[in-house]
Amino acid sequence: MPNVNNPLQNIESRLISSFMFNSKLFDIYYLDKDIFSIEEYGIIFEEMKNQYIKYHEVDYQKILQSFMNDNKMLDIVCSINDNAFSDHNIENDIKFINNEFRKRKMKELIYDSKGNDFEEIISMIEDIPNYYHNTRTGEILTEEEIFNLVTNEKSHLIFDLSFMKDFEISFNTLNTIGARTGKGKTAFSLNLLLDLGKKYRCLYFNLENPKDVIYQRLIQIDSRLTKNQIKEQKNENKVSDSIYRIRNGLKIKLYDSREASNIETIKRIISEETRNDFCIVFLDNINNIDTLRRFTNLREKINHITKQLLNIKASMNCVIFALAQLRRSDTNSRPTEKDLKESGSIEEDSDNVFLLHDISDDKTSINATYELITPKSRNDINRQKELIFKKGYQIFEERPE
Repeated sequence: MPNVNNPLQNIESRLISSFMFNSKLFDIYYLDKDIFSIEEYGIIFEEMKNQYIKYHEVDYQKILQSFMNDNKMLDIVCSINDNAFSDHNIENDIKFINNEFRKRKMKELIYDSKGNDFEEIISMIEDIPNYYHNTRTGEILTEEEIFNLVTNEKSHLIFDLSFMKDFEISFNTLNTIGARTGKGKTAFSLNLLLDLGKKYRCLYFNLENPKDVIYQRLIQIDSRLTKNQIKEQKNENKVSDSIYRIRNGLKIKLYDSREASNIETIKRIISEETRNDFCIVFLDNINNIDTLRRFTNLREKINHITKQLLNIKASMNCVIFALAQLRRSDTNSRPTEKDLKESGSIEEDSDNVFLLHDISDDKTSINATYELITPKSRNDINRQKELIFKKGYQIFEERPE
C-alpha cells in the first residue's frame, strides 16, 4: 500500500488523479508506468491509458470495475480519487517523478555494476542529498552526471563529423536545424544521421519523401556516388557495399508519412523505442507534421507540436533534431533567429539552433559554400563554420582553411 507520509508517493497519487479527471492530458504527456515508485500505481496508470486509447476518455467507474476482484487495488484507486488536486503544476510533478525514477535506476545500476551491499550504497548516497563529490578532481557532480557515468554514457553526443565536434549537444535536448526551401536541410540531417547512427539508435521521420528516396540519398552520401553513378553497372559492388553498411552497420529506423504523419503517432513510436534505450530523433520537417486536433492557422499548429516535442524531450530518453522552414526571402540574406518565426515557438523553445546559409547561392555550382550558423546554444557558445556542400553526393564537409 502507498505510504501517506511519503512525499514522492503523494505527488505520484496527485499526478495520477490529474490524468484520471482530465484525460486529455494523455494527448499532451506520454508517460510510462515504470516511472512510478510502487507497482500498483503503474498498473492503475496503464489501465487508465489503455482506457483512454480505447474510449477517448477515462471513466472512474470503469477503473473500479477493472479491479473489482482485488480489494487492495480498489483501496488504492479510491485513495487516488480522494487525492484529487487542481492547484498544482503538472509539469513540475512530472519532472520531479522522472528525476526520482532516474535516481532509483542509478542506485540499481551502481549495485549491479559494483556488487556492493545495496542498502549500504543507498545509505551512502542518501547521506549526501542532491549532490555527489568527485574526490579525484574536487568537483561537485549532479545526480544526472553520476547516472551518465554509471551507465557509461557521455553527457553529450559524440560526433565524428569534424564540423560538429565543437558543438556539445546534451542529452534530452531539442535542437532545431533551419534553412530556406531547397537549401540542404534534409541532406544536412542525413549526414548527421549516418554519423550518429554508428554509435546511437536513431529514428528518422520524413514527412515529405517515401523511405526509398531517403535510402537512396543515404547511399549517395555513404558511397560518394551521384544519383546517375549509382545506376551504372561498374559501380554495382560499391553500391552493394554501401547498402550493406547502412542496413547492418547503422542503428537507424526510417519512417515516412504512411507510418507516422501526426505528432500523436510520432510520440507513441518514440515512447516505445526509448522505453529501454536512448534514441536520437530526427523530424523532417516540423512544418509538415499533422495533428489530430484542428487549428485556425499554421503558427498555432506548430506551437502545439513544439509543446509536444518539449514533453518528449523531458519525459523520454532522447535527443531531438527538428528541421524547420525559414521565412522565405527574395534575397540571399544571412538568416537569423527571426527567420524561424513562421515555425511558431520552436526557436525560443529549442536548446540549440543551427541555421544553414548558402553563401554562394549558385544553383549551377557542384560544390556550394555554406555557413553553419549557431545563433542560440545551450552552452552559450556561438560558433560559425564554413562548409562545402557537394550537391551530387549530398555530402557536407568542413571547408579547408
